[in-house]
Amino acid sequence: MKRLNIISALLAGLFCLTACNDDRDSNPVIQQPDTFVLNMPAYSSNVYDLENTGSIEFTCKQPDYGYTAPVNYEMQIALDDQFTEDNYIKLDPVTTAKFSISGLAIDKAFMRLIGCDAEESFDKVVGSDPHSIVIRLRAYVGDNMYECYSNHITLQVLPYFVLVKDATPAVWFFVGPGAAGCAWDNKANYEDVGEGLIPMALQSGYTYDAETGDGEFVYTGPFYADGFKLIQTPGQWSPMWGSTDGGLTDGAGQYRPLGSNDDPATFASDVDGWLQVIMFTSNKGQSATFKFAKIDQPSNKVYDHMQLTGSFEAGGGWGSDPLYMTVNAGNPHIWWADYTFDSDAEAKFRNGDDWFGGDFPISLTGSSNIQIPAGKYRIVFNDLDGCIYFFTKD
Repeated sequence: MKRLNIISALLAGLFCLTACNDDRDSNPVIQQPDTFVLNMPAYSSNVYDLENTGSIEFTCKQPDYGYTAPVNYEMQIALDDQFTEDNYIKLDPVTTAKFSISGLAIDKAFMRLIGCDAEESFDKVVGSDPHSIVIRLRAYVGDNMYECYSNHITLQVLPYFVLVKDATPAVWFFVGPGAAGCAWDNKANYEDVGEGLIPMALQSGYTYDAETGDGEFVYTGPFYADGFKLIQTPGQWSPMWGSTDGGLTDGAGQYRPLGSNDDPATFASDVDGWLQVIMFTSNKGQSATFKFAKIDQPSNKVYDHMQLTGSFEAGGGWGSDPLYMTVNAGNPHIWWADYTFDSDAEAKFRNGDDWFGGDFPISLTGSSNIQIPAGKYRIVFNDLDGCIYFFTKD
């Protein structure tokens, strides 16, 4: 009997040990790595002719997080190894330790770093000689957690001129009846924009991220005691931002990534009234913070009509046959219209003696004529926040 008790105790201890080990395996404890290794790519002793390089394959050793973690890798490119603020370019993150980057992507990064926007200046600044670029990787898990950096590697590249334009500010769109004039309609090709989806406006004095279009956006308008959310692409329900608690709480919201079915809660006001909503985005809209302020209805003029007038009009232009815009049903400061410009044109929004210009395709209002390339557009004008939009339609 004594021997049986001893055997039973040993078996129980062995079971406990196995259970603990199994628990450790299924619930690993993440640790913060210091660094990791980015390998030199093949042929790195040669010069990469970027115009004739389809892609360059890179490999790295996964950082030691204590287990095989799902890691994101962001390539950063600079002209030296200092990597101080604003002296490097970030490429889109990848999720494998073996990946390829196109010669064009590297060349565009080089163009941004030297700030060259004309072929003549490129020939003077760059010439025909190879140049050094320095590359490192930033690794992180989840929402930019447990980040660490690799070693630097230096490559010799022969760049070529390519015109690189700053990204258009990446506005988000209100959807849902909690924002007056909006609904849960969400058609593709900008069909609902201005009448059922309302875009946020640019913030005065703010400079938007040249690579991603991220930054601070604002919207001032009437709201109802009902729900709303924010979507990035009309016609798609993700990416999306909603509330963490179903209310209007300052701070982080709940993000729905592209392709996800995890629908966040709606933002919802408890009373009807006017709000100013501020949204600050980063990481290509995958991170955002919000501020909600209840305000009195602004005393700005409410226009009875709005025109787009300019050189595109039949009969001579600039008032001969202007485009009359439609006002949003719930917000008297939001106007929209569809129009196809058969050739390049210049125009302004107008009501009587009040004229509103700006920069194509999205900008705050200004005094200059809007330079519009030929094409088909959904046009939106927010006369309260002072923002113009030309969304290209198929």
